[in-house]
Amino acid sequence: MLEGVAVPETLMLDRYRLVVIAAAAEQAAYTASLVAFARQTLGAVRIPLARADEERVRDALMVLFETEDVTSADICAQVAEMTRVVAVNAGKVLPANQLSVLSARSRNVLTTGDCPVYKIFLRRTLGLLRDTLVEGGMSEERFVEALRKAGLLDYKDFLLQRVVRPLVVIERHNEAVFATFYNEIIPLALKTTTPQAMGAHARALNVD
Repeated sequence: MLEGVAVPETLMLDRYRLVVIAAAAEQAAYTASLVAFARQTLGAVRIPLARADEERVRDALMVLFETEDVTSADICAQVAEMTRVVAVNAGKVLPANQLSVLSARSRNVLTTGDCPVYKIFLRRTLGLLRDTLVEGGMSEERFVEALRKAGLLDYKDFLLQRVVRPLVVIERHNEAVFATFYNEIIPLALKTTTPQAMGAHARALNVD
């Protein structure tokens, strides 16, 4: 993420912290993608994904991403199973080939990050973080308002806990101790990190 950037020794730990923060943002992007795949699969047989079902799927995926020893195969299987159950509860049966396609799409986004929803979600989230910092420092209120405008409020609590608040800790400490480096390093990390690079970091941390 910050290759080639010279930083004081005491800032080296923040390099890792920024990777963890970026991985959390990507976890939310993965989840948004998988929920979108489930919705599209159900839509193909004219089953709407109700708000309650969407929240259930999203929350279950968030837990899976946080669970040790859970592999990408486990996550793909769970997405397919939760989607199948929604269809059954609606009185319909999803064809096996559609569930297979859903699993394949899920596996692809988890291993390659090749999905418009994933890329847009990640780009918007990082852009909001960068803009909030540039405009005068991290503020939960301003970030939540930015999420609302971007249509990402469903992930507000997770992003506040795993992305914004850890970033505030880094900001306040480094602004007091290393203001010059802070003003350059955080915006640079958010600006130069690509979805592909973040994917490599996050998969090493969260996804087999």
